[in-house]
Amino acid sequence: VDIDIPHGWTKMMQHEHKAYFLEGAHKEFRAHIANGSFKYCRRADLHGRNPVGSVWVFDIKRDSDGFIIRWKARWCAQGFSQVLGSDYYQKYSHAVSLDVLRTFLSFAASHDLLVYEADFATAYLNADIDTELYIRTPEGPWNEDPYGDGVGRVMKAIYGLAQSGRCWGKKLQADLLDLGWEQCIVERCLYKKIVGGKTIYVITYVDNLFIGIPSGDKDIYQTVLEELRGKGLELSDLGLLSHSLGAHI
Repeated sequence: VDIDIPHGWTKMMQHEHKAYFLEGAHKEFRAHIANGSFKYCRRADLHGRNPVGSVWVFDIKRDSDGFIIRWKARWCAQGFSQVLGSDYYQKYSHAVSLDVLRTFLSFAASHDLLVYEADFATAYLNADIDTELYIRTPEGPWNEDPYGDGVGRVMKAIYGLAQSGRCWGKKLQADLLDLGWEQCIVERCLYKKIVGGKTIYVITYVDNLFIGIPSGDKDIYQTVLEELRGKGLELSDLGLLSHSLGAHI
């Protein structure tokens, strides 16, 4: 059935399915604490700087048949309140173009490659932030602010910040290159690597990976995932690509 998505913490707390959204929010908050995405601080530590606003964003993730597979909650920065030249200097986010993705799928079909999909958990929180920045801390019963000022210093690339996509992209690119992947000079989201005499391919799309493996060599796919996990990245194996980015494959 259709379910109205609540906008903001207050609306969520009034929602008939708030228990599910609360569970998602608790998981999200634990991820921020585990990754050290911010540190509580006193307002006096800001030295007159304005903290970036923050907000809870909720959604529902469904499978290709429309069944609910996850009640999503994400604590996001309100990047529109950042000041260029102070809170950030550059921003961009690598996302493969649909033309390249379609070409890749066509290539995989004609060269007998199986395409798998993997998903990074809280991807941006793996990357360090590149400026001195402060934020209003998240609402919720788990927010144990020792100072009571409701602000913290940003340590990781929190979703919503202007530069977060850039910080995460640089982190993922550096890890792939360090693991021996060769980056395409035209499409920066496309990589290849020769393993055991066989060429395998990776396409990055924000927090998703599409991995092309020669048919019958699934062990190579698991090796790719384990190598990335060895870099401290938490990955979920979504199996063979069948439905992604809102489309059936």
